[in-house]
Amino acid sequence: MGYFDIDEAAVFIAERTGCTVEQALTYLYVEDDYFDKIGLNVYPDEINQFILSEEKNSGIVVDDAEVIAFVLERTDLARELIEKIIEAEFAYMEQQGLISEPEK
Repeated sequence: MGYFDIDEAAVFIAERTGCTVEQALTYLYVEDDYFDKIGLNVYPDEINQFILSEEKNSGIVVDDAEVIAFVLERTDLARELIEKIIEAEFAYMEQQGLISEPEK
């Protein structure tokens, strides 16, 4: 299983969406603040790694609409760009083996 490298993710997102790396990082940092708010984050000793504790976080649901609202309140990023960034971030996480499409 891979890990979430925020700098690598920002470059990936910028390439997928046409936004700047700075815009992608802005989104990722504010999204991380949202994850802190809902109790999702668990931090290891090394910076830029994202680890989930299945036991602690199994009941937490991340609602895209709530994330979008949270980011809109705290940045000057447009809603359309945020939506594209979310899609690109999911593609990055799939590529890293962090998530997969649910089986039907």
